[in-house]
Amino acid sequence: MRLFASALENIAFGAVETVYKDGAVTFYKTTEKQRQGWKSINDSLYARAQAATGVRLDFHTDSKTFAFCAKSGRKFDLLLDGVLTYSLSEDDFDKQGRSRTFDIGRTAVTVNAPCPDGTNHGGADMRVTLIFPSHDEQTAIEYVELEDGAAVTPHEYSCKMLFIGDSITQGWNSGFDSLSYAWQTALHFNADCVINGVGGGFFSECTFDKPGFDPDIVIIAYGTNDFGRYASVDEFSPHVNGYLELVKEAYGDKKVFCILPIWRSDIDKYPKYSSFADCCGIIRDAALKRGIKPIDGMKLVAHFKEFFFDHVHPNALGFCMYAKALSVEIEKEIGKKA
Repeated sequence: MRLFASALENIAFGAVETVYKDGAVTFYKTTEKQRQGWKSINDSLYARAQAATGVRLDFHTDSKTFAFCAKSGRKFDLLLDGVLTYSLSEDDFDKQGRSRTFDIGRTAVTVNAPCPDGTNHGGADMRVTLIFPSHDEQTAIEYVELEDGAAVTPHEYSCKMLFIGDSITQGWNSGFDSLSYAWQTALHFNADCVINGVGGGFFSECTFDKPGFDPDIVIIAYGTNDFGRYASVDEFSPHVNGYLELVKEAYGDKKVFCILPIWRSDIDKYPKYSSFADCCGIIRDAALKRGIKPIDGMKLVAHFKEFFFDHVHPNALGFCMYAKALSVEIEKEIGKKA
């Protein structure tokens, strides 16, 4: 049984724009206005804004097998009942883009029993989450293939989260895309999420837009690339304040958090005009002025290179620590997760 483009939209999450072309569907994490904003800065940011970060198929089924056809995109994570079970590379696809068939029935829970998230899906006993590539530009899917007659039920989430940030939010160097802090945090809260992370991104008013996605929680995480980007505080501060003012106007009735830059090994090298602490202070003050809850990034990841892939990006272990600490901070504000 094959589910084609229109049917896939019913089980697809994390996109703010969907495009159908040549029998396939492409999902975008950004709006056209956002993409054009990044393009006005440079083409590299534009390309990263087109990646399918945060997009996934998420459903429950009683099928014992699963396969799909991707016209583009070659690094997918496959979670079964929330557990990272497969990670697909070039070797897992044929020349037409069809993945090998995966056995998803061997770990299935008892039919009609509640799933690990506490919900009951009436016979559709395995939760299948196919996480799209976080870095491949314009990932396009043609179809999903299950056993004939299999039940398919979209996953039900407890809340909605919007993540906005740079390469750390996009999950660079996490090893597996599903191990980024944004992904792990969303899974912890059973949240439908849009992960609007753009590698190299920074506070830039022209890149802000309010998509149709209506989040309960908004998390902003810029500052790492702003640190050292500007020649003076007078250049840096207006962009921070201008961007967070747009966030306030769009999401003033939501729970909004602003994560200050996390520790980095070259913390004493930049910026030209001030200290890392002063950079964080500008962001903290701008957030507080607008009723946005700042979160101290220096308390999220251990200050040792063993938790980092390079001087600034956490590795898988660092991302796990980041997500756990962030979840605790969010729960302080909103209460325990559902």
